[in-house]
Amino acid sequence: MAIAGTFLHRSKFTFERYLHEYERRWNINPRSPIKLNEYEERTLYTTWDISYSRLENQDPEAAKVLKLLAYFDNQTLWYELFHAGLTDSSPEWLSEVITDDVNFDGVMGVLAEYYFLDTQQTSGSWSMHNCVHDWTLGALNKDIDATYYWYAFDCVAASIDDNDDNDFAKLSYSPLAAHATRLVQQRLCQNDVIYDIAPRRLGQASLIADLLRHQVLLLAAEQMHQRALAGKEKVLGVDHTSTLKTVHGLGVLYRDQGKLDQAEQMYQRALAGNEKALGVDHTSTLSTVTCLGVLYWDQGKLDQAEQMYQRALAGNEKALGVDHTSTLQTVHNLGILYRDQGKLDQAEQMYQRALAGNEKALGVDHTSTLSTVTCLGVLYWDQGKLDQAEQMYQRALAGNEKALGVDHTSTLQTVHNLGILYRDQGKLDQAEQMYQRALAGNEKALGVDHTSTLSTVTCLGVLYWDQGKLDQAEQMYQRALAGNEKALGVDHTSTLQTVHNLGILYRDQGKLDQAEQMYQR
Repeated sequence: MAIAGTFLHRSKFTFERYLHEYERRWNINPRSPIKLNEYEERTLYTTWDISYSRLENQDPEAAKVLKLLAYFDNQTLWYELFHAGLTDSSPEWLSEVITDDVNFDGVMGVLAEYYFLDTQQTSGSWSMHNCVHDWTLGALNKDIDATYYWYAFDCVAASIDDNDDNDFAKLSYSPLAAHATRLVQQRLCQNDVIYDIAPRRLGQASLIADLLRHQVLLLAAEQMHQRALAGKEKVLGVDHTSTLKTVHGLGVLYRDQGKLDQAEQMYQRALAGNEKALGVDHTSTLSTVTCLGVLYWDQGKLDQAEQMYQRALAGNEKALGVDHTSTLQTVHNLGILYRDQGKLDQAEQMYQRALAGNEKALGVDHTSTLSTVTCLGVLYWDQGKLDQAEQMYQRALAGNEKALGVDHTSTLQTVHNLGILYRDQGKLDQAEQMYQRALAGNEKALGVDHTSTLSTVTCLGVLYWDQGKLDQAEQMYQRALAGNEKALGVDHTSTLQTVHNLGILYRDQGKLDQAEQMYQR
């Protein structure tokens, strides 16, 4: 109604004439209606179409900008984003529109007056309703415009500080990551003109993929990584160091997704290539060595993990120094390994060294610092120092919520840990609140079958058992068992722990035969 009212206010049409035009356009081709995601009767499409026709006549540049917005996310559109992508090859009309913020504000203001956009006064940005956004792609961009797509790509890439990769996970990058996700939207990438990335943009594609991974947009990150890798292999060759860097990045991504076998293949390929091209002690080689250590730890191969960590630590101390952040990351990883091996005193020494170094080099609220704070909390929990553990968890939670957001996986891990701590302290209601929050967040961010999600499912099962809610506990255990068998295998320790828990539960329910089956397994 707002769009129709704006049209009538700006035109000489009578209301009767508007209705006539509306009906005429609605019945242009009833056999082949344009399909949008919402509003099955499609009446809004006709309203937008009429207003767009008038906009084209009154302000052609604003009409072109509206068509361009289909290639961006529909939330948080700001001037600097669009200005960042301008190059000498940009269309002349676009350069004129975005030459300064005053001109750009004027054009966006016209679109807001037509109710195609909403103005966000507090942030100085604009947004677009999901349905209007669908229409801009489905109706205004029946044929994908490569010029518009690559301009949007350049806008995102140029807005990323490539010296800032340690901060890619921060909440401040979330709006940009949403625009990056649009770049792998299926309809935009269904032809070779868009899918194939020009050589000059391959480095930018890898940078965008890294941003998406740190923002835990893993499917989008994988799609962009795959495109970057295919381009680099074609242009640079399979053994070029830039290609190997992308291979390494894919390994990191696959590990984040829980695809450990695929991650190992990528790491082994990157390691062999870097050792040949750069040498065994080069920092890029050592970075892959570190990641292989983490992967072996994930797989429960602790001796192999320790070998990788020790090699990486010695190499980084020699090449970068004892206080370099890469060295400190390996120190942190060794702390995790020693904890898993039961060497708690050595683990604490590693964590304290990593914490002191990161606080000095990066600051007390940096995500790397907070990661070590979290691990110290876990260690204190292992040692039975529950009050100290709670202090660490609370510090980590507050810091991660501020830096990364309430739904980031690092935040959710701390929430999960607090659930465990509260259970051990006998605070069962608080524990359940933490578990439910962690479960909902992980299901959304990682998927229902991710190992982190299943870990929380298992803990909820244990909590329900503690509370005497045996039917709910059984549901959680059965879900965790099916998920772990699929993700980790029938003989993985996490799977077997769930089998053991089911045995206990069946015993308490009086199902002794089923309990025996679980225990025997």
